[in-house]
Amino acid sequence: MDARESLAHILKIKFRLPPARPSDEELDAILGDVAELRRSKRRDLTEEEWGEIVYRHVKFRGKYLYEGLDFSDLNALYAMLRAQAQSMRK
Repeated sequence: MDARESLAHILKIKFRLPPARPSDEELDAILGDVAELRRSKRRDLTEEEWGEIVYRHVKFRGKYLYEGLDFSDLNALYAMLRAQAQSMRK
């Protein structure tokens, strides 16, 4: 599982998204908003800010519960994803 897949998985668990979400398109939109907000605020995002972005792009009804799974730090995982993308550009 690469950093992008890990982030999608963590978002699904953390924000109780349906099993097949976020889609690739939704994840692209989420990552775009996260990058923009990080640039403007010059800091890591809060969990609340992550949630606002996720729910803006992933529309669904209800909540899904996943038990016993790791809730890794979203900002650390996002940093890994950025580093992976930068190394692929070289």
